[in-house]
Amino acid sequence: MSSGRAALPRFAQLVLLLLLVLVLGLYACPPAASLDDDDIVQPDDDDDDDDDDDTGGGGDDDDFTIPDGLPIGGNLLWQPSDGAVPAAQVRVGLFHVTAMPFNQAESFGALVAEEGLSGGSTIYTVYIKGEPESAEMIPFAEDSITAALYLPIAYIDENQDEGYDAGELLLGMGDSLVVFMEDLVPFPSALSGAGAGPGWNLLEVSYFDAGVMDFSHVPEGTNSSNGPSISSDLLPNMGGMTSVRTDVVVPEGGVVAAWHWTAFTDTPVTNYEQFVTAASNEAAPGGTLLGWTVEGEPPSAHIGVLPPPVGEEAEPEGGEATVALQGALYEAVVYFDDGDSAYTPSSCDTLLAAGNQRTLLWMEPSTLRLSEAFALQRAGQPLGWSLYDEPLDTWRPLAVGIDLLPSPLGDDDDSAGGDAAEIPPDCLGDDDDSAGDDDDSADAPLGG
Repeated sequence: MSSGRAALPRFAQLVLLLLLVLVLGLYACPPAASLDDDDIVQPDDDDDDDDDDDTGGGGDDDDFTIPDGLPIGGNLLWQPSDGAVPAAQVRVGLFHVTAMPFNQAESFGALVAEEGLSGGSTIYTVYIKGEPESAEMIPFAEDSITAALYLPIAYIDENQDEGYDAGELLLGMGDSLVVFMEDLVPFPSALSGAGAGPGWNLLEVSYFDAGVMDFSHVPEGTNSSNGPSISSDLLPNMGGMTSVRTDVVVPEGGVVAAWHWTAFTDTPVTNYEQFVTAASNEAAPGGTLLGWTVEGEPPSAHIGVLPPPVGEEAEPEGGEATVALQGALYEAVVYFDDGDSAYTPSSCDTLLAAGNQRTLLWMEPSTLRLSEAFALQRAGQPLGWSLYDEPLDTWRPLAVGIDLLPSPLGDDDDSAGGDAAEIPPDCLGDDDDSAGDDDDSADAPLGG
């Protein structure tokens, strides 16, 4: 009995020793099935540390290999309030900049997202192999050196051809230029004093506005902490609400509408009225008439070369002719309607007031060249809907609102636009109303 009791612990120790040897063997010689990416590609394998990608947090993404070349990275900023981004491929390209117009083809580029953007900041990285082509090196800084200038631009690659095509949706342009400078000895002191150096640099894009050079020398490239930021401010404004104000008394039956600018010419476009909305301030005249909703793209027949001065841009660099921008321009009006929600020259449809200082503007994004989009962005002009302020010769957001002044139509002696045209009492449904006299001259049709 005593020998049996002594044998049991020795057996247990042997079992434990065998288990320990087995564990050590598995640790030293893992199963042959765990191949690394140097031998075979294994999608979704986070356990390999032999490839080039060490960007992950706790694991290694074997599906991504860091490209060769100099990284130029930054942040692409977007919020839903900036405008809609379709669920399509988003690219950032570096476009060669000489004089206007810019090169329409990207020199370097990278895919940023497969299906649109999520709110906030998206990191992008474009890899540049080697130095710029000699054809892209141009005299710079009073011909003291040759350099290649590139502007980062984010856009929707609608046809997925890895390049920008005219008409594709632009998101925004970088706040810095990416500049390569030749390794000139001695390097120009004016440039080194401004922060530049041979090789790769960033140049604040305000250089185009003020001509002041503010460089950052980045010979090793950039990343999201020091690279160009791209704000999504080229997405078209698809609409919103604007306040319509007037001191004219607008009775029940009044409507506010946008009339295409050709309505005031001999050749108006078809269906020149847009955004027809019922409005009345009869109970409380003066001040805000209504919050007017403007939304959606205008009809294609309404889009064309904008009339001056709205559609004119200052003469760009290079001595080109003045750029003619395309879009649609409307004047806000309020009139008494006979009930068909459309203005027709009749004894009842009566124009009461019109906006002669701010007009409603649609700036068409799809017809812009990159240099034109850049010029508008630098000028603070939104694409899509905005207001054009004629006295100030500038653009304003819809939130500023529109003031309607009395229309002189129907009153030959009111060329200054003092009192609004009068609505014939018969059209108001009461022959004995405001005039108090059936024989009052106000019963006569306008212009009578």
